[in-house]
Amino acid sequence: MRSIFCALVLLSTSIVWANVRLPAIISNNMVIQAGEKAAVWGHADPGEKVIVRIAGRNFSTITGPDGKWKIKLNALKPSSTPIAMAVAGKNTLCVRNILVGQIWLGSGQSNMQWSLKQLGDIYREIPQASYPRLRLFETQRNTADTPIEDVNGVWTECSPETVADFSAVAYYFGRELLKNIDQPVGMINCSWGGTRIQSWYSPAAAPTDKKPRSDKPYDQFSAIYNGMIAPITPMTIKGVIWYQGESNADFPCNYYSQFPLMIEDWRRSFAQPQMPFYFVQIANFDISKRTMWPTDSWAFIRDAQKSALALPNTGMTVTIDIGEPDQIHPRNKLDVGRRLALIALNKCYGFKDEYSGPMFKNIKIKDNTARISFTHVDDGLSVDGATLQGFTAAGSDRKFFPASAELDSHNHKVLLTCPDVLKIESVRYAWSDNPETANLFNTAHLPASPFRTDKWPCHEEISRPNEK
Repeated sequence: MRSIFCALVLLSTSIVWANVRLPAIISNNMVIQAGEKAAVWGHADPGEKVIVRIAGRNFSTITGPDGKWKIKLNALKPSSTPIAMAVAGKNTLCVRNILVGQIWLGSGQSNMQWSLKQLGDIYREIPQASYPRLRLFETQRNTADTPIEDVNGVWTECSPETVADFSAVAYYFGRELLKNIDQPVGMINCSWGGTRIQSWYSPAAAPTDKKPRSDKPYDQFSAIYNGMIAPITPMTIKGVIWYQGESNADFPCNYYSQFPLMIEDWRRSFAQPQMPFYFVQIANFDISKRTMWPTDSWAFIRDAQKSALALPNTGMTVTIDIGEPDQIHPRNKLDVGRRLALIALNKCYGFKDEYSGPMFKNIKIKDNTARISFTHVDDGLSVDGATLQGFTAAGSDRKFFPASAELDSHNHKVLLTCPDVLKIESVRYAWSDNPETANLFNTAHLPASPFRTDKWPCHEEISRPNEK
């Protein structure tokens, strides 16, 4: 029936028009974003008329002098019934097996890129990953000096044959959405291991005095944005999930401005100023750095990530409890995807489950005892273990010492003392590259985010005693 539909459109069009072309991301098996005036775009000859027919409606436009065209469809309701779309110029292109649902972009560096196949058999997920309503688009890695207009990739139905090389985090996130919202889900994976955030800026956001870290193509400012993100920015999506930061740990202080700049840059690029942007706070790492240390670079990256929550429609997944101290690519991608999905389900789809671990709210100090309050306590704070650990305190000299902490469960607070500090000026929690002893959770068993109560200047990492 869908082939007949496209043939009928072809018969109704003039044969004098030039060939119309679509980008790779508008193709068979795709998902169209539900509830929004989704865009369809492409190329034909300058001044050519293009007709798009979908869901019983025709939409038309005239290409510009550069041959580009773009049409906004009427908002469609979610549907798991496949439909077809015809796009007609001289020729007619028929896009088949389209579902209408939720589209999310997964992006970042290697922990987002890490595939199900690379996880091995720890979940035995691949043989049972048959979800026809979950659609996957893998963007081929590419760099460019200026923004390009298309990417290499195809949409596929999620199956044991198609999912193995797909991002594990994006897959688990999409699977959790699919199970809970009863709508089709489209996941776009656009990630590249070892990349810094500067490569993901658009040219408009890149500094004028830009200096690349190396001569590698993917290290150039905006190179990955130009080659992988720019081509898909006309697409209407629901939001972004992001996992990156490790490669910026050599200069963590810059990340406080770099990360929110990139979020706002992408929102402008997609022409979605309120686009949801949910991200992973980097996990614990480095087996040699268990103790708390005030200048550990990964601690500042985490703090910079947390500070981006000041932007609207953002959310952060804490993962300091599920990393692997001797492995920069922790295998537990299941909980990462699930926790990201908790944020989306709560903020985008009306679910009420707690989606975050405890977040620092304020501190009050009386008689040199600190009383620390939190948001996102769920039904209360909890400790994973016998005693609460991971806290340090400092006075005006900014020298940190281990602190003793306990729960005031009645008031959902942490009480803290530190005999080595005469007058407490700052408290930090889980402030280490590898804060594996930190064990503050809420009753939803989501870990508290690392935090600091001071606003002292960020420092580049200073070597620990007996190191380097």
